[in-house]
Amino acid sequence: MKLSEMAEKVSNVSGTDAVTARKVIRALFQSVAEDIGTQERTAIQGFGSFIKRKMKDGEEQRILFKPAPASEAKAEKKTAARGK
Repeated sequence: MKLSEMAEKVSNVSGTDAVTARKVIRALFQSVAEDIGTQERTAIQGFGSFIKRKMKDGEEQRILFKPAPASEAKAEKKTAARGK
């Protein structure tokens, strides 16, 4: 998916313009990248975790994404719907 496509989807869901959505997406991923640079795992509650893994050669690193369990995401959605 391209950034422009993601920004369009986010803007449709959030009711904001695509330019603002693009800035938010960039800020989110920049924040995750900075955080994962200092530790092995970065978690966003209700969304998932980004995990840094070394390759077998020990030099190259991969960032894996592990989505939050469906039950956690549903609970987060219910809480948001109640306005809490």
